[in-house]
Amino acid sequence: MCLAIPGKVVKVDAEKGTATVDYEVEQREAGTVLVPDVTVGDYVLVQAKMIVQVVPEQQALDALAAIHEADERREKWAPGGTGGVSGDRGGRDA
Repeated sequence: MCLAIPGKVVKVDAEKGTATVDYEVEQREAGTVLVPDVTVGDYVLVQAKMIVQVVPEQQALDALAAIHEADERREKWAPGGTGGVSGDRGGRDA
C-alpha cells in the first residue's frame, strides 16, 4: 500500500512540465501533466512521480500533523524505532 503524503510546491518549471515538491526532509521533482495549473505554494499529492491532486492547505496541514503524531508515537513505543516517515517498520520483521 502506498500512502501519498502531501508536499508543498516550491518551484514550477512550465517548460519542462515539472514541479519541485518539498516534503520537509527532501525535495523531489514531479510531473505536472495531469495538473498543469499547479503553482508555487500549492500542496499536492504525488503518485508515480506525477502530481495527481492539489489539496487544500488546511487539509494538507492536518494530514501532516497526523503523520507527525503517528511517527512520534511509533518512535516512543516501537522497539528499534528510528523515527521519520521512511518506510521503517519500527523493528518489526517485514
